[in-house]
Parts: sequence; C-alpha cells; structure tokens
Amino acid sequence: MTEGGKFRRGRRWLAGIAAAVLILLAVVVGVARLLLPMAPEYQDEIRRIASEATGFDVRFGRLSATWPISGPEIQLYEVRIATLDGGHPVLAAGELSVGVSLWQLIVEQRLRPGRIAVSGASMRIEHLPSGEWQLNGVPLDKLLRQPSDPEMPRLDLRLEDIALVAVDPARLESTVKLHVEQCDLNLAPDLVRIKAHFNGEDGLGNSIELTGELPSGLLRQRLNSGTQVAQSTGPAVDWNLNVAGKDLDIARWLRVVVNQPVPLMSGRGALELNAGFSGTVPREISINMALGPTRWAGLTDTQNNYQSLNLRGPWVGTSDGWEATLGRFAAERDGQVAPAATGRLRFTRATKDPASIEAAASALRLQDLWPVLRSFASSGLQHEVLPALVQGTVDNLQLSASLPADAPPTYKVEAKFRTRCQDAGARLGSGRRVWQLERQ
Repeated sequence: MTEGGKFRRGRRWLAGIAAAVLILLAVVVGVARLLLPMAPEYQDEIRRIASEATGFDVRFGRLSATWPISGPEIQLYEVRIATLDGGHPVLAAGELSVGVSLWQLIVEQRLRPGRIAVSGASMRIEHLPSGEWQLNGVPLDKLLRQPSDPEMPRLDLRLEDIALVAVDPARLESTVKLHVEQCDLNLAPDLVRIKAHFNGEDGLGNSIELTGELPSGLLRQRLNSGTQVAQSTGPAVDWNLNVAGKDLDIARWLRVVVNQPVPLMSGRGALELNAGFSGTVPREISINMALGPTRWAGLTDTQNNYQSLNLRGPWVGTSDGWEATLGRFAAERDGQVAPAATGRLRFTRATKDPASIEAAASALRLQDLWPVLRSFASSGLQHEVLPALVQGTVDNLQLSASLPADAPPTYKVEAKFRTRCQDAGARLGSGRRVWQLERQ
C-alpha cells in the first residue's frame, strides 16, 4: 500500500473513532437529561450523601438538576449548613450549585465536583485574641479538614451576592465590611486565579476590582498556618495581584493594610495598584492614584489645603537592588495646579563595591511635597528639627551617594532651584540659584 493510501486509511479510522465518541457522548447526555428531572425524588438520599461527604449537616428547601455544556449540575436552594455536633450554623445561602468535572470523570476516572457556586450568603470571619480564626462562629480548623490528597484540587468556585464581615479586635481597624458582587476562583495544583468585583461598606469605596493569581502552595501554607506544613523546596513561583477602585477611602484602607497610624488622616479617590512577586519577595509595584481633598497629620489648617493630589510611578526590584520612578506628582492647592514633577531613585546594594544611591528629579515643588514628607516624621522631629515651611521649585536635581559599610557616606548633589525656607519667622535665602554640594 502506498504512503498516500495508508494516510487516507488512517484518517478514516480517526474519523470513525471521533464519530463513535460523539455518538456515545450524545447517548450519555440524552440519558442523563432524562434522569436528571427525577433528582428531586431523592432529596433525602442527596442530603445523606452531602452530609457524609462534608462532615456537616446539610439541609435545603428544594433542588433541581440541569446538564449545561460544562457537565451535569445540581442546584440546591434555601441551603442551611450546620455542624453535626451541636447543630451550630455554619452557612446559610440562597442557592448552592455543584457541577461534576467531566474531564476528571472521563480522563482521570474520578467523580469529583468541578464547579461550585454560592450566592445569597453572609460570612463573618473573626480573629480571636487567642489566635484562633472562626467562620460564622465555628473554628476554622474544624472547617478545613485535611484532605488525603496534598494537592489543591482543580475546581471553579463562584461567589455571588456575599455579605462579608472581617473582625479582629487587635487591629487598628477592627471591623471591615464588604459586599462581594461576584468572585471567581479557579483552583489548580499550581496557581489559584482570582477575579472579583466588590464594594466596601461604611464608606470604604465602590467598584473595587481584584484580579491576579496566587501560588497554591503559598495559599495552603496560609490556610494551614496553625499546623505543621512542609515547606516547598522548588523554585519561587512568579505571581501578581491587581487592584482598582473608585471613590475609595484611601486613608482608611492604608490603616487596614499596614495596621498602624498613617500620616494621611483623610482622603478619598481612585486607585490602580499592580504588584508582582516571586514567592514572597516583591518584584515590581506600580501605583496610579488620584486623590481629592486630603488632610495630613502634623499640618496646620493653612497647610492642609490640598484640593487634589495625583501620584503615578513604578517600583522595580533588580538583581542588585531596586529602582523607583516618579512618573507624576502634581498637587492642586488654593485653586492652583502646579506642573507635574518627575523623578527617579535607584538603590544598589553592596556586593564587592559599597552600596550606592542615585537620584534625579525635575519640576519638584518643595512647598507641595514638603508638608506631605514632614507629616511622616515624628512629632519631636517636626517641632525641634524640621522647618515648618520649605518653598521652591527644584530642577535638574542630580544626586549620587556611596554608602560603604566601614566608613562615612560620601555624596554629591547638584540642583537648580528657586527656594525659600522659613521656620519660626527666620528666612534663609531667596532667588534663582544653582547649588552644588559635595562630601568626600
């Protein structure tokens, strides 16, 4: 037989096999669709199976079953999940659906859920002074039963219309309330991908979007932080998170994240934050923030006259240090908008040579930047060391510094600026000057 004949014969075989598979699937789907309407007749049996599989008392008002393209699915309505010992409520949801993973059923020959969706539920996560975490009053370690398979299962999880309350009395912001419009989690052995849209309650902000991916191993370590977990010895996994929101209470979100007082006392606006990591080490961070009126700690009412602040810039980690770029810094004060400032700062850590710093800046208005920087200082520095007011515009700033470990630092600064500095009535310098400062 010629090569062409063999090829045509093989192609016919493949076509026949494909047709047989399609016919078999059509028969299976057809039979399943005939049987699925009978599911409500087996509610008691389904309750028993669900309770045995989860270790909780699972109850529901009614159920239905469908077979979408992704595979067979059962929908439970008016769901109530409670502990078997004591009947303490764990979760109440308007609807819970579970779909079978056809891929694992056909290829891996395992009957496992491939899709789970929960809607119309309330969740309260609380961190007690003892260190214990609870979900709706039930200890988290009772809910997270250790599976026999150490890998994260392949599962698509969707949360809709979820009222979420996080409580930790030990934190500066002890209570955070969110309403999750929709959250899609794609779980896999290597990465967990997330896409969420939620709103903050109590004025935290609206239209918050969260997207990205998280290493499954890192997530499992966090969930099992109270137990002995084997540390991963493989290479660090690259991952990222992106957050964007409108009309956010930036000052309060900062307190939520860092858990300590911050210089920004009040300020609302829009935020875009993109962060990349390698394992637990940050690789790059990019921020784009536009604030409305703000109030800063340690400033007088006269100085606290910022109508708007705009900040944009990336930070990138390198093999020998990091580099930060000020893409834009602009402030509106007393109805006047200044030209946007730009700058760059690079730090190189010590290897064979001393550590070093290089910086450059242009159109940097000190009267706009100084009050913000001064608010980060302690009250002692503010009253005894730092001047209350620094004015001027810095252009062509060039700074280079060497930071040897066993000797004083050396530096060189060149700048062109118009400046005025006053403190307690004293005024030092005015006019247009080019300053050079060098220490060796």
